[in-house]
Amino acid sequence: MVTLSNRILLGLALVLAPRPGLAFFYRSRESTVAAADSILVTPETITNVVYTNEKEQQQHRDLQTLGNASFVPLSCNSPMQSPCDSFSSVGASYTTSGLLTIPCGKCVTMDITDNRTLTFTGGMRIIGKLDFPTALVKNPGEYYSCHQPDIYLSNKRPSPCEMVNLGNRVLFGLALVWTPKSGLASFHRSQATVNDQNHRDLEVMVNASFAPLGCNSQMQFPCALFSTIGASYTSNGMLTIPCGKCVTMDITDNRTLTFTGGMRMLTIPCGKCVTMDITDNRTLTFTGGMRIIGQLDFPNSAVVIKTSSVIVEGELSMVSTDPITGTPKIKVILTGSAPVIFTPSTPNQMACGLQGCNVGPKAIVVAGGKLNVKGIADDCPTVAFMLSKDDEAQQTPSVFPQAFNATESCSGILIQQNFDGPDLLVRQTNFTGGMGAVESIVSGGSYDGSNFIMINNRMKHWHGVTIDANNLPPCLQPGAIILFSAKVMLKTNGTQLAHKRSRCFNSGAGCPVLKATYMTSDGKVRSRTLVVVFPSEIPDDWKWFSLKGQFTLDSTLLDPSNVYLYFSIEGPEAGIKLCADDILMKYPPASAYLNETAVCSDLAYGGDAELLPDFSFPFYAYSADGSGVVAQVVEDPTSDNNNNHVFAMPSRLQPYNGLAFRITPQCAAVGSTYRFSARLFVNRTAPADTPVVVLRRKINGTTSFESIITCPETNSTIGWVQCKGYYTFKDADSTASELQVSFAMIKDTFSPAFYDDVKFVVISGGPGRPKFNADVANCWNAGSSVVMGSPTVLVDDSLSMKIVNKTVNTDNTATLKFTGNYAASTATASDVSQEFATEFALISRNILFESEDLTNKANGATLTILNTPGVPQLLQGVLLNGFGQQGVANRFPVLFKACNSSNSFILKNAITNSNQRCIVLQATNGITVKDNVAFNTAGHCYALQEGSEVNNIFEGNFGARTKAAKLVIFGETDNYPATFLITNPNNFFSGNIAAGSEDTGFLFDLKPSVVGESARYYPVLNPSLQPLGSFIENVAHSNRAYGVRLWPSGYNPTTTASFINLKIFRNVGSGIFFHAGQNFAVNGGIFADNRIGIDIKESDNVVVNGTEIMGLTDQYQSLMERYQVASPCFLETVKLTGIRLSANAGNSSRPGTNITFVDFSRFNSNLSCTGYAISVSGDVSHQWFDTSVTLHNTTFNEDTDLKINLCDVISAGIGGVLIAESGSSPPFGSAESGIIQSTSYESFNLNCADIPGTCGFYCPNNGSIVEVTRVMVTTASQGTERVRLQIISNDSNSAVSIIGTPVVGPDIKKALWTQRRYYVIILPAGNYTASFKDENDVVVWPAFGTVKTKGSAVKTFTIQEPKTSCNQIVPNAAFSIGDALHSGWYHTNCGLQIVPGVIGNGLATLTRNSFTDGLGTFLDSRCLNDGTTFEINIDIQLMQEAGGIATCDTAPSTGHRICPRGSLIGLKNGTIACTDWGVANVGGPLVLGWNKLYGVFSVSSCMADADEVFFQIDRVRPSISIQIDNVLISKNDKLGCNAEIIENGNFDFGHYASWNWMGNIGLKMAPGAPDVTGRVTYFSLSTTNRSAWFNGPSQNLNPSCFVPGEQYVVRMSVYMAEYNGSVCDCNDVQMTQRSDACPMAYLKTNVNGVSNIYTIGTTVAGYNVTAGKWRLIYGVFKATSDFSNSTTLTFMVGAGLVGKNIIVDNVSVRRARAGDIYNFTCSNLVRNGDFAVGDARFYAVFGGDSPSGRIEMSSPGAGGVGHSAVLKNAQSYWNGIVQQLDVSCWKANEQWAVSVKLRLKERATGLWKTCDRSATFGDTMCPLPTIYAVKPSERQNLFYKFTADASLSAWDASNWNLFTGTITVQSPMANYEYVWIYIPVQNPGNDLYVDELSITKVA
Repeated sequence: MVTLSNRILLGLALVLAPRPGLAFFYRSRESTVAAADSILVTPETITNVVYTNEKEQQQHRDLQTLGNASFVPLSCNSPMQSPCDSFSSVGASYTTSGLLTIPCGKCVTMDITDNRTLTFTGGMRIIGKLDFPTALVKNPGEYYSCHQPDIYLSNKRPSPCEMVNLGNRVLFGLALVWTPKSGLASFHRSQATVNDQNHRDLEVMVNASFAPLGCNSQMQFPCALFSTIGASYTSNGMLTIPCGKCVTMDITDNRTLTFTGGMRMLTIPCGKCVTMDITDNRTLTFTGGMRIIGQLDFPNSAVVIKTSSVIVEGELSMVSTDPITGTPKIKVILTGSAPVIFTPSTPNQMACGLQGCNVGPKAIVVAGGKLNVKGIADDCPTVAFMLSKDDEAQQTPSVFPQAFNATESCSGILIQQNFDGPDLLVRQTNFTGGMGAVESIVSGGSYDGSNFIMINNRMKHWHGVTIDANNLPPCLQPGAIILFSAKVMLKTNGTQLAHKRSRCFNSGAGCPVLKATYMTSDGKVRSRTLVVVFPSEIPDDWKWFSLKGQFTLDSTLLDPSNVYLYFSIEGPEAGIKLCADDILMKYPPASAYLNETAVCSDLAYGGDAELLPDFSFPFYAYSADGSGVVAQVVEDPTSDNNNNHVFAMPSRLQPYNGLAFRITPQCAAVGSTYRFSARLFVNRTAPADTPVVVLRRKINGTTSFESIITCPETNSTIGWVQCKGYYTFKDADSTASELQVSFAMIKDTFSPAFYDDVKFVVISGGPGRPKFNADVANCWNAGSSVVMGSPTVLVDDSLSMKIVNKTVNTDNTATLKFTGNYAASTATASDVSQEFATEFALISRNILFESEDLTNKANGATLTILNTPGVPQLLQGVLLNGFGQQGVANRFPVLFKACNSSNSFILKNAITNSNQRCIVLQATNGITVKDNVAFNTAGHCYALQEGSEVNNIFEGNFGARTKAAKLVIFGETDNYPATFLITNPNNFFSGNIAAGSEDTGFLFDLKPSVVGESARYYPVLNPSLQPLGSFIENVAHSNRAYGVRLWPSGYNPTTTASFINLKIFRNVGSGIFFHAGQNFAVNGGIFADNRIGIDIKESDNVVVNGTEIMGLTDQYQSLMERYQVASPCFLETVKLTGIRLSANAGNSSRPGTNITFVDFSRFNSNLSCTGYAISVSGDVSHQWFDTSVTLHNTTFNEDTDLKINLCDVISAGIGGVLIAESGSSPPFGSAESGIIQSTSYESFNLNCADIPGTCGFYCPNNGSIVEVTRVMVTTASQGTERVRLQIISNDSNSAVSIIGTPVVGPDIKKALWTQRRYYVIILPAGNYTASFKDENDVVVWPAFGTVKTKGSAVKTFTIQEPKTSCNQIVPNAAFSIGDALHSGWYHTNCGLQIVPGVIGNGLATLTRNSFTDGLGTFLDSRCLNDGTTFEINIDIQLMQEAGGIATCDTAPSTGHRICPRGSLIGLKNGTIACTDWGVANVGGPLVLGWNKLYGVFSVSSCMADADEVFFQIDRVRPSISIQIDNVLISKNDKLGCNAEIIENGNFDFGHYASWNWMGNIGLKMAPGAPDVTGRVTYFSLSTTNRSAWFNGPSQNLNPSCFVPGEQYVVRMSVYMAEYNGSVCDCNDVQMTQRSDACPMAYLKTNVNGVSNIYTIGTTVAGYNVTAGKWRLIYGVFKATSDFSNSTTLTFMVGAGLVGKNIIVDNVSVRRARAGDIYNFTCSNLVRNGDFAVGDARFYAVFGGDSPSGRIEMSSPGAGGVGHSAVLKNAQSYWNGIVQQLDVSCWKANEQWAVSVKLRLKERATGLWKTCDRSATFGDTMCPLPTIYAVKPSERQNLFYKFTADASLSAWDASNWNLFTGTITVQSPMANYEYVWIYIPVQNPGNDLYVDELSITKVA
């Protein structure tokens, strides 16, 4: 029977019947199905069953109690009936009530071959024989034998009649049918089913395979044309190509084929071939799907197929290898949402069961068939790199700003008036003051002494200097920029020295402005402010100031229908005189404009502020809120040189107020790149602020902003700063109607800002035209879609484009023009940094498979090669778009499931917009996956599914924009996607490109076992130990987390896994991450622009050799500057690291990391993204440095000044960092070798020098590798706060003292006890002695001191241990130190507190949340020697944390009420090495309050070898506080394996700790018995309520105390009492559990789940008959291997006399000593033969369970002294005295002699009695010593009588009679298990006296 895996047998028990091997199922009484009856299997005959189980009340035996039973073959089946009867003739007669029973001796042949179903509701019981000689299923023309082997995958497939693994299924209401050959289980579902699904899912298909159809072996040729044959192959809604038929699709006229009348299916029959001859792109719709049983051929078709499914059981051939144009020739669109149910054709019809396989909606399935699909030429590349790129010329716009075109009537100057003409009249100037105001020209008094115009008598604010537009030249143009300037002054009433202040001066309101006022044709008057001046720029009333600015007039103002339009300087309140001079309004001159060929060359023309000295044009002030801020041109306020003008914004109101300029939109061509630069200064006294340059776009009326340049901080202290950067225009820029660039501040609002030298100069007029090799020229064409890999660190910077045009050059190369912005892809094959060339991947193919619904991610199409091993498949050049069903298992774009084939290829396909993964191999080996392209996919992309997949080839595949799946299959990790998921390393990866994943490029997710459906076929395969097939020249870049990641399980190959010539760059996380593994090598390759190049965490034996590692490369620095791409330092705190080392080794005994011939560059403090070449991480699992690092011939280029960083690890509190360095160019000193060590070390004469900025020292060795050793001493953290470690050199006598550092160790528990104190030092070669010293310079011992060294220089390092008696091995036992945190005690995740103790202080836990929360301390390691025994005595009390005393129950070993225990935890190398749980327990009887925690333990070899041993008290329910006091753990030589093995055997402490009981009874304390000295003890132990022989006290012993073959002595005082306490008698001469038997001692073993009970001591007859109630149990026994190998070894006391209590005291089990007189010895097999001890120990009475007499002692004995034994009250002649002998002394054919003295006394008269030595029978026969041998395993026993010596005299009734004789050991006797010496009484009326009995070997 095969493994059922983790299956549910609901209410079923499984019984194996012998011989036939058929499994019956019967339902137990505990079944959850109440309606089912039990079926009891009763064997015909069960013999030789020995019952030792303690259950006696069970009605039917469960399987778990059958281990000691055996079934024998039924004798009635020998001989078996022959020939067999046929089932068809006798089956009915053998069936009763639904139960088929084959009687014993009968044979029935199952002759049913027609697939009928036989139902036996009562089951099948085969007592005789049931034979299935032929196949269970008959296929046409073929029968299968049930014994034909077959091969499945790489394992032996189940033979056809074996049951197969059913996968994760529930056997409920199912009957199982075996299918021959395929080895596949089909399912027939009964009416009791709980599931409505009737079809097999793909996940249960791994053990099935589809064979090619034999009908296709003679395929029709040539293929029929679809146009002539297609209709005949369409029936019942489906197009089916029959098996053996070939069809050519020959349609060429773009017609649409529509099949009406419901669901249509195309079927190509078996043996038929159809050619799809359609070439006109018409659409064929098969709503019922396509089933290709024969062959369907698309030779060069042009057709669109719409179908719900494609099932290929024959062959599907599609070939279209023309150059790629972007338009597919063959398009297959999968439609519908209903699941497709597929029922295979013969001979595979049972592969899907009776109801078919559910292959999901939109399914393309190949089951036994073949794909021959080729949609791209073999020589057409799918991924290419640029050879070079031609920069595009700058744009020449058709629309751009132009100067005013002057004419004779309009020169461009609209107003120019200084009022200085001789005799000039106001009306001649055309200026007025407005209706009611008075205008006049004032001579002199202007700012320059000239004339000016003044408006007086102003009664309205709009009265001002006004001119009608009709008086201007007729050349006002809408949208044209007009410059305006004027000098203005306000005169208030009074004089200049004494006047009323204007509102403008006082409040800033009513200041002069330039306005345009107009009346529309409907009579409405409107005005618009054109130019303003800020109040802060007006010096005072009666002072001249400038009103200056620029404006435009729109068509509303210039509408010819307006009644009027005039311009006026106005604003002040009435009464203010408004004066003006030098009024100028004009168009900018031609010199202020660039022509069309130059306008795009510098978008910030005039940015030096020298273009128009009086105006800022073409620059202006930006104010989004219309606040009217003004830009001016002024002299540089920070320079004494008045020749330099700058732009100024003296009055800003918002952070975004800043200088601005417009960009001609046609200059912003997509991909055109400009370099921006400017000088700026913000006169800010507050902390510096950061200016930014903002691009404002207006598209379809919507405005957006983007910060494109960030400038350095500036304020009044810093002064002018240079702001520069690059910007590449985007798609949005090119479509904007308006573009503006402006300066803004992050925080500053009001500070004046100054700008100068603003430039925005073209670098490239477009993204360029890449040039590619000839193979691209021959294949890629305009219209094709291409993906460009991300050139940055961001995954989303990849770009989807189309080829706009292609130019084939004379050298056969191709120059391509793409859509989109790909300007940043500047790396080409000719660049210096060609390693980082951006990939261009071709997406378009000539064959397209597409899902119709691209929005439903759970309903995409799928392509599955299903369980078709050995059939070569070709899938080449197909674009699969929208495939996969997210969150659904086995629904992937391409899935090869159980399809081993070395001739199958997945080549040059493209997978886009996948809903779930890309190409998945499941349980498939030997497949080649090459040159495929994947873009914008969800979840892992190229994936090995289960870890069983090996020998597959992945070469040249490309994946970009691998996104996280939103819906994830249970147990999978697609929400953390990897472009390549590797679950078994034994595959081959070369030249693959992971060009952007939202998590990882290449993920090695190596489990310790195969998962999924393959797990049952590979039970011992461990993927994490498999060798790496190959990993060569793979590329990983632009991944959000990791380029290559070995996570989460450790990869531990036995041979080195080499990662060769990798290119890992621009990953946001680590380039390659090694985690918790070993044996890795990075050989060659290049790493650059990664946050961490190579990240090594807790991994061992790692070699980095010949690798180039760069920080921020020149190229990426250029990309950041030119295109503002994201920085690898995405946060200010992020620094780049070349190699990050772990401070922790995975295993410190293994080699660490060796960095050799590695070249570091571009780790420089002056770069925008800084970092270190090598850094030691502060992320640690334990706080000490225990790995090894070696640098050899490592080169740090001149551009790398940040070489090594130890600061992170030092900041984490890690000590002992040591890096060895050697090579010809040492980076840190002038020596050729040395060490780099952390500053946390104290050196021992190493002449080290500080390395600035590294937190480390460099210690040179001047010519040879330095010899040092790192020494780390670990001890307890508490009590060592002031303890220092003094180290003395034995060679130089120099000394140094170091202070320890408390650090958290391994996270065994998040608790205080994991904290240690570490003393770390580097020592040069030599020998050293160390000692712990306190503040008084006294040598102390802090519980333990563990020494670990790294390096071989130090020969010896010894810590002195002060002597101790070991009478107390715990600190602060009475808690006199009242500080819980410095008490020497620790908590295990719950906290500590000082509480009142029994007397004084006690210690208690705080806030316990778990049974394992407790407290403890470290034991003194000096005392923990192997085999040493310690006794534990602790006062303990339980308190409720909420208040009040708590109680517990000593009875259970688990459960809520369990009492505390004390346990030992031994740690080695920081991890748990061994445990000894429950060495101390609370014993009853319990009182409310303080009780005792008691125990004994012997130190095991593991504990003795441990670095530290922690004693822990726990195992109490949560929320209960454990309180302890008066802790005593002391050495006790009287206990242990070599002394007393029983714990608490005399009960002197008044409790029964260490004791348990057998059965449902209880224990209590009773008055004690006298000990061996006669002293009466205080306490004994009594049972209560005994009801079975085994009820009694028990104790678990240490099995290791018992050495096989060694002798042991058991002794105890015992008596039995009624429940009322009165003493009762018992039978002390029986060694069985008869109902009157006295107590006996036993050992119960448990070896491999099998229990046995051994009698080791019995109640001694004749002991203490007159002295009182206490009797003696005594025994000597030999240990067996069962004792030492027992899982639990239980000492127990029981008695056949039930209903009475057993009371024991002075219990002892110890190893026998040399002087013990009762040890087994082969010199005399009889023990206590002279009865000198005064009792009959070792003796019993032979006579069965009936009354058989008793043994009493008689004195004097045979020699007139001592004692003899008397058998009294014998009931039968065979009753006699017996003693068991040591069988190990017997050997076959040896002769042994017996000697014994005997007397007989007649019981009725009391007279000594005679007997006849010559009699052989009857009452006159004399007692004759006999050997009684028993072999229970064979139910045999033998009696051998000793042959009496001939010299024996006649029996003398008045004296002792000597019997001597001999016996020869017979072979059976020597092999018997039990042997006794037996002396029968012969006459039951006599009492038998025995003395001086011996059995000795005859020489």
